[in-house]
Amino acid sequence: LAEELAIYELLDQACGKKGVPALIIENAVPEIERLTNDMLSRMAGGRLAVQLDTQIEGKTTGTVQEVLRVTVLEEGAERPYQTYSGAERFMVDLALRVALSKFLAHRAGAEIKLFVLDEGLGACDQTNRQAVMDAIGAVAQEFAKVLVITHIAELQDSFPQQIVVTKGDGGSKTRLIA
Repeated sequence: LAEELAIYELLDQACGKKGVPALIIENAVPEIERLTNDMLSRMAGGRLAVQLDTQIEGKTTGTVQEVLRVTVLEEGAERPYQTYSGAERFMVDLALRVALSKFLAHRAGAEIKLFVLDEGLGACDQTNRQAVMDAIGAVAQEFAKVLVITHIAELQDSFPQQIVVTKGDGGSKTRLIA
């Protein structure tokens, strides 16, 4: 019984917070960081990058805390996320989302061919919209099809093809503009 109990205790530790799940995350983080920074390099010309940390020093000396901390770097220097413009935050967020999606798809043995961005552009002011469009253009190179949903007329005109949806009494109608 003691031998069986020892096996179960070992399995409990391996499946616990600091066991196999922590190792899986620890091994995934460098690849997610690389994918994110590859995307950011294309979007921001190498000016922005992220650093992902899974452990930080605890409040008690010598202890380590398990976290997932995203640090944004501008030309190698750390700067608080909230001090970036809407377009810069959009680029960081988009790069992280795409990197996570690509990482998970690769692990599942799948390929992502469609990218959909639904109303993610409203936080950007007019001066940053071109930077956002450039970021979308960089992401578009990664996918066979890109679908951007927006109500901002200025951005709609930036796309070579559009599917315009209008509501009417008889329901919604679609029209393709090529």
